[in-house]
Amino acid sequence: MTMETHCSLHVQDEQLGFWNTLWVMLLDIYVVLTGPEKRAVRMALWLAFFDQGCASTAIINYAPQVLEMAGIRDYSDATLWSSAITAAKVCLKHCTSTV
Repeated sequence: MTMETHCSLHVQDEQLGFWNTLWVMLLDIYVVLTGPEKRAVRMALWLAFFDQGCASTAIINYAPQVLEMAGIRDYSDATLWSSAITAAKVCLKHCTSTV
């Protein structure tokens, strides 16, 4: 299917059925994954997968406050320690998954 045909599907019928909408959506994904921005999209998908896999978002969001409550006085120090905890968690996850 050419790009012109693909684009005409968007404007041809405003009330597409489920299967037509699914087809257009899958074509949009294909165009993005094979277009000039394919490297950026793939990297974003890998980063999202990695982020979910090691729960780094929760660590990054809450560790500085927890570390401050544990006695670290400066927020920047707590952020630095939070980064160290994240790195240790990634290393630990990698080491345990290869065994």
